[in-house]
This record gives sequence, C-alpha cells and structure tokens, in this order.
Amino acid sequence: MDQESRCCLPVKEQPAESKEEEEDDDDDNDSSCGCNAWDVIVVGAGIAGLAAAERLCSRGFRVLVLEAQQRVGGRIWTQWTDKNTSPIEFGAQWIHGQENNPLFDVCTKLDMIASEESDEADELKGEFRMQSGSLISNTTVDHVLNLLLTIRDECANSTPAQFDACNASSVDAFLRESFSEAIRCQNDHDPGLMWAIFEWFLTFEKIDNACPDLRHLSTRAYTDWKICEPYSLVSFRNGYNSITDWLAHRLPPGFLMLNQMVTRIKLTESGATVCINDKNLTADHVIVTVSLGVLKANLISFDPELPEQHQSLIQALGFGTINKIFIRFERRFWDASSPFSLKLVWTGRVPGLPDWVYDVSSFDAVRGRDDMLMAWVGGHGAVAVESESEKQVGEVCRKVISMFTGIQDVPEAVRVICTKWSSNQFVGGSYSHPTTASASLGIGMSEEHLFSPVVGRSPQSDPSSMPARQPRPLILFAGEHTARHFYSSAHGAFASGNQPRSWT
Repeated sequence: MDQESRCCLPVKEQPAESKEEEEDDDDDNDSSCGCNAWDVIVVGAGIAGLAAAERLCSRGFRVLVLEAQQRVGGRIWTQWTDKNTSPIEFGAQWIHGQENNPLFDVCTKLDMIASEESDEADELKGEFRMQSGSLISNTTVDHVLNLLLTIRDECANSTPAQFDACNASSVDAFLRESFSEAIRCQNDHDPGLMWAIFEWFLTFEKIDNACPDLRHLSTRAYTDWKICEPYSLVSFRNGYNSITDWLAHRLPPGFLMLNQMVTRIKLTESGATVCINDKNLTADHVIVTVSLGVLKANLISFDPELPEQHQSLIQALGFGTINKIFIRFERRFWDASSPFSLKLVWTGRVPGLPDWVYDVSSFDAVRGRDDMLMAWVGGHGAVAVESESEKQVGEVCRKVISMFTGIQDVPEAVRVICTKWSSNQFVGGSYSHPTTASASLGIGMSEEHLFSPVVGRSPQSDPSSMPARQPRPLILFAGEHTARHFYSSAHGAFASGNQPRSWT
C-alpha cells in the first residue's frame, strides 16, 4: 500500500452539525461530561496540533485536543511584558519566506502580517566588535561573510558523494575545510581576525540550527532544507500567537483541554486509548504532535512500543536549544536612527565570565521597544544559561556590552527575562535538526520514513468476510520534526498538521 493511502483517515460523510443534531441535548461533545469516545485525539496544542484539529473539525470529525501546558501555542509564545508596548516573542520569531508557504498565505489573508520585513542579510548586519571594543571594518566583515555564505551555498548544492570525497559529513568539517582552503593564499586581511569572524559565524549557525555543536550537524541541514522565496523574515503585527489563538478559537467548545498531560497511548482492537491524569479516553485515531524533545525523553509511553524504525529515528535526530535574553534598560544608550545590532567577535577567553556568554551571537534592538535589547544564545550555552538567575544574567550582559562597545556607563537593567526552553519538560528544547547519526541511517529527513503512521487493522463484524481487513492509521505524527524540507520552522509544523489529503 502506498504512503498516501496509509496516511489517510477515513472520510467523514456526515457534517459536524448534522451529527450534533443526532446527539442528546446534554452536550455530549464536551469531554467534561464524561464522553470519552472521539474520532481523533490530538496530543499537543502547538501550531501543528491546532492546524490538524481545525482541519478535521471543519470536516465533521469529533476531535479532542489535549495540551499539557496551561496555554496553547507550544513553541509559539508571545508575551506583553509592559503596558502600551509591543509584544516580545519567547519562541518562534518569524515566518520564513513567502511563496509556497501555507502559513504565510493564511496569515496574510487574516491580515496578521506586519508591514515591515527583513531577510537573512539583515541578520548579518550590525557592528562587529571584539572584546577590546575595537570595531572591525565593514570591508573585512563583508569579505569573510561573503566567503562563508558562498561556502554554505556550495554545501547546499553538494551531493553525498562530494561530501564523502572531502571527508566532511558534518557542517563543521565542511565549513572549516572549505574556509581554510579559501583563505590560504589571501594576504589582504588579518588571518587571525578572519578566523575570529569565522567562529562568530559558527555561533550564528548553531543558533540557526538549534544544535549544540556543528560537528554533529549533518550537511543534510543545508541540502534538505528548502527556501520559500523570497526568503524574507516576516513578523506579526500583534504577535505570533495571533495565528495559534485564531486556530484554537475555531474549535468547538469542549474540544480543547489544557493542563492535560498524556502519559500513555495504548493501541486497541478498535483504535487507541489515551491516558491523562489517571483517566482513559478512547479514539479511533491519535495524532501525536508533541516536540521531538518530548519523544526523546519518553514522557509518553506507547503500548505496544513504537516500531524500531521510529525509535531509532527519535534517538538519532537532533533536538537542540536556543534561548533569548531580553534586557530592558533604564534608558536607551544606542543610536536609534538605524537598527542596532552588536555582534560579539571573541578573540579569546576573558577571566571571570561564564562559559555560556561565548555562545551569545549578538545583542539586537527589539522591534517596537526603544529601551530593550535581546540576546540570542545557542550551543551548550543555551542550556547552561537556564541555571543562572536573571539578575546574574543581566549583570554579565551589561559587562559584556560595556566591554565590546567601550561604553562605561551602560544603564542598569530594569528587567531581565530569560527563556528556558530546555527546562520546560513539555518541550525539552527548541527545534530539530539532522545529525550525522541520523544521516548515517540512510534516510535523512525523508517523509518516506520520517514518522510514518503506526497502522492497525480495521475491525470486521464478520471475520470470514472478504476482502481481509485493511490497514488503517492508528497513531499519526505531525510537527516540525516530521517536515523533511521545512523542519525547525513554524510553517513546516503548520503544514504537517494542515494536510487535507492525509487527514481527511
């Protein structure tokens, strides 16, 4: 049986309205009334789970969404920290690209998109400074970054055989070997400074790919990822949670439950039983949209265990952490005439500073906030910084900003907010990436193998009837980690849940 037919849920011939008319008037659809029989249970109310539930509900399925946290959105988390100010994004920051991007299309129709946009080139702009306070010339910065972007493009267009030929299965190996070769005969720029900018670029890439170390990031991270042209970084007018709130509000009352941690999914003859808070719910199908981090941590047990193929992939794929540090100062001390971005180019270690600070790529002005900077933290430092107090983090950041800018009187921090995605047991990190281990399995980020449905047999009233019972999907998967070409992105997660052909 082909992949598409194995993924499909049976088509509902009866619209939801007519089915509800046949129910008793005591609102049996509300799970709080003790109704445990559902067509589909969706585990997780991130954008993938909400998109799947909204799609299925609109086609007449009785769908229950179970979310372990006390809010919807998952890794989309918008916060209004102060009155009369723009919101800040604790999680997903942008929609990446426009054409053939279903999330961009929906949000555009709903008038959720901000008028301004940026692109990756803007992320690479700013003041590149060393800890001595010295500003690196734009000529040197542009030269090195152009070399590195060209090398990265070459990586994206290379074949596995070419990687084997240069013995570079990891991004780190490919970038180092190619960069070393590119600057071997160049005398126009200081080699030490070029390598320092190179190391900054590695920090940038660790954040971009949510991986602790580029030595474990497969080159498939560049070859499998597809860009939605034009590749702009699109922001929301009123926060990223505009779209997740919209999806949640389209679900019928009683079809979404918060603070409900799923601990077990057991397959039965007729479907599946889902255990939450010592209570069992039954469904014909279950769509699991939790993060790869939750799957890696085995927070949900499966009975029987997931197929070996699924278990191997869960362990082999990477799921790393990036965090954000928001610092609101007593007053702005940077020039607001142009977007402020301070890039930290380290040329050595500084005694007294914690290790996590070397995994900070930059301090950037926050859109709509004239008194706030945001730092991106990746690599191992993204996890380490979560154990620090926000007061300690603020003091370190002020010291680093002063060191790199030469400003001695950096104002006091009025408030410091650190995201903690690794510590959140219901997420366990930020987003997925292909590792050298997953690439060695020979399947990469491939839909043909990536979390294919766990199938069972449709029940038959007459065992002797022909034809034999057909396989049907009992457990299906959605989420950014299931999107081969768009993993790590919100639009990849949205598309994985918003599958009209597969779900209906």
